[in-house]
Amino acid sequence: MADSLILSKQTSGRIAQIELVRALAMVAIFVYHLWSVVPAVTESGSVGQIIGTVSGFGYLGVVFFNFITGFVLAFPYLGPQHRAVPSFGYFLRRRFLRICPRYYFALTLWSCVLLFSGSQQNSSLLPAFTAHLTFVHSIFTTTFFAIVPAYWWLGLLAQFYLVFPLVLRLFKTLGAAKACLLICLGCWSLWIAFSLLSPTGSTGALINYMLYYNLPARLPEFAIGMWLAEAWRGDNADDTAAQSDRWSALKQPLAWVAVLALLFAFGAGAVLQVQRLCFYHLSMVAWCFVVFAALLLLKFSFRLGQSFVVVKIATASYSIYLLHQPLLGYAHDALGGSLPPLTEYTLLLLVIGAASFASAEVLDRVVI
Repeated sequence: MADSLILSKQTSGRIAQIELVRALAMVAIFVYHLWSVVPAVTESGSVGQIIGTVSGFGYLGVVFFNFITGFVLAFPYLGPQHRAVPSFGYFLRRRFLRICPRYYFALTLWSCVLLFSGSQQNSSLLPAFTAHLTFVHSIFTTTFFAIVPAYWWLGLLAQFYLVFPLVLRLFKTLGAAKACLLICLGCWSLWIAFSLLSPTGSTGALINYMLYYNLPARLPEFAIGMWLAEAWRGDNADDTAAQSDRWSALKQPLAWVAVLALLFAFGAGAVLQVQRLCFYHLSMVAWCFVVFAALLLLKFSFRLGQSFVVVKIATASYSIYLLHQPLLGYAHDALGGSLPPLTEYTLLLLVIGAASFASAEVLDRVVI
């Protein structure tokens, strides 16, 4: 999901701030899926309400992963190294070989569990499995939440890979800032226009909802990460003077964009009909960008991103993503509502959180 933002001896070539964001994003997604199986936690007094409210926003961890994906893919080509644009075949072969082995292993594992558990999904399991294997499951309503709902993001990730060489050429031709702005305006304008022209309950409304999980609606998040890859120059944490210059070079444009995003996030509720999915998502992306920018700019993020726990979670995040949701679901079913919601939430957080991390480390060792 990510490599590094600041190259340093302490993090063995990983970027400390990105490691921190990646770990936080994975934790956010985990607690969101935990809340989805124990939604009654919000009824457990004021503590439960706070936990439920915070957990309910955990799905935004996907937005952070989209930022990170764009950054990491673009950094070798738009960052200080300025590598040449890779060939389409070479890039796709390299990226899919990186994600497919563990994905296919986990997909097969959970499909077998469904098959031998006598699930009602068995009649449609083979088409769903095939769609997942070919990364087209996220574009069909019958498969994008099948087998493991969280795997819809793998379909979006494949779409990012497919368009990346083309988008990279656009960035190289126009410059990162202009290309990012063009993509954001173009993609979001099309999505907003389609949303406004699609009455509730119509086929167009269903297509509009599916756009939320696919390109072009999600391409701007990826493009923002690519823009940051071009803007960032913090490639040597040990060179204090050079690091200071690079911070200055990045801070001014990023700070201004963050301020504008913050103003939009605050004003969206008063100006736009944020109950519409497209407008609501734009306001959430603005909030995510503000947080992402803060984590890049604040110096404590660099130190925290080097910590042992953060690095371990960040390194295992991809495999944790592949394994955690079914573990939560089956554990919840096994408990059968025998515990109070807050107790169950806490127990699953501790036990399944540890189990997800441990099983992810095993998966990373077994499947290269």
